[in-house]
Amino acid sequence: MSILIDTSFASAEEASPSPTPQTPVAESFLGPKMERILKTAMKVVSENDGVVKVELPGNHSLANGTQILFFRKKGIRLDMIATGLVKGETPAPGGRAFHLQIELDKDAIIKYPREGDFAAPLADPNAFGAGEKKEQFDFLMPIEPEVSEHHDLPGYFEGALGLFYGNLSSTTSSVVNEAKASSGYRFAPIHFGYFFNFAPIGIEYDRFSGNFPTRTFQGSTVTSSEAVKHWTLNYRFGPFIKKRLELQAQAVLMSREFTTDNPDESLISSQMSGLGLGGRAVYWFRKPNWVRERGESFLSLDQFFVSAHYYPSVSVSDLAISRGNDSPGSFAYDARVGLSIVAYFDFIPFFHRWFAQASAGYMRSSLKFSGTPVQSNQPFPATIPQDSRATESEVDVRFLFGFRIEDPLYLLFSRKKDVP
Repeated sequence: MSILIDTSFASAEEASPSPTPQTPVAESFLGPKMERILKTAMKVVSENDGVVKVELPGNHSLANGTQILFFRKKGIRLDMIATGLVKGETPAPGGRAFHLQIELDKDAIIKYPREGDFAAPLADPNAFGAGEKKEQFDFLMPIEPEVSEHHDLPGYFEGALGLFYGNLSSTTSSVVNEAKASSGYRFAPIHFGYFFNFAPIGIEYDRFSGNFPTRTFQGSTVTSSEAVKHWTLNYRFGPFIKKRLELQAQAVLMSREFTTDNPDESLISSQMSGLGLGGRAVYWFRKPNWVRERGESFLSLDQFFVSAHYYPSVSVSDLAISRGNDSPGSFAYDARVGLSIVAYFDFIPFFHRWFAQASAGYMRSSLKFSGTPVQSNQPFPATIPQDSRATESEVDVRFLFGFRIEDPLYLLFSRKKDVP
């Protein structure tokens, strides 16, 4: 579609008179009018997933919701290729200019804008004024309803594998599990997280399992194993502090299964599960959907986080040998702190963002039992008493390496292919 527009930001004194009816349109288009349009229009910097960045001239500013027209020079004419709405401004690399962020109208895209194309507001040119950056100008054009990300928190999906180094210890009021201790934790954790773009909700899954050596009451070495799973439901708040701090309310479903080859009471197999409540504070150095600008380093700090959860009631059951039934009063809590870096690789299709994370955590459970215990058939110097108590602690360091992409559902339903 070819158009003739006058959306320049020149003053009224600079405007040239309208062509007379005898003047051919093409001739006037090639004259000072076209030159002025190209000279005063904003230039497109980049386009990514339906969001276009254009360079703001000088210290001008545009109000959010302003409708923008994109056009491309093609020979002797200007072709309209798309329209969009202003979503905000971001500092350009170097900090001496600003980039305007414009979300494309998906129903009006003829071609996706690219570097070198032009943009102009579909409004009164006089409303595009100079002044301080904090100045915003209202336009005469009606503002269309906006559909934006919740609280400016972008959605994303991430997956990671890693290494887990931990120490396990146990204290008990009886002889049971006196040997439950190890500094030989060497697991391979996996992590998946999906935070939706359409709602402030996120789901995470974490799991680690493996074998490790333990020593029994008699001093011999036996193989033990543990499998731990966490399902986490997140509700996201924010962002705060210059749109970098994100707060999350969390509900965590936890399960831990400990098994051992030991035949007596000094080390027994057991299972524990519980529902925990807590939260996490995340400070983003880069947004999860960060796109590297031209001239920027491909490597950056990603996020710093702190999390804590309390399990007001946990359920514990022993297997062949039993301390009895778990009773009210059993609880657990955990905490974790971590830091990650992110790298952006343009040459990798789709999977541009890769992160590495290091974190340290602590978990402690306090368990109470009642009822009749179940003894083993092995010789042992003491019996299992009723109403016993136990405390188990775990300290660990984890390293994760993985990828992060934008919300796949959002990309699937919001992006259209460019029309040639």
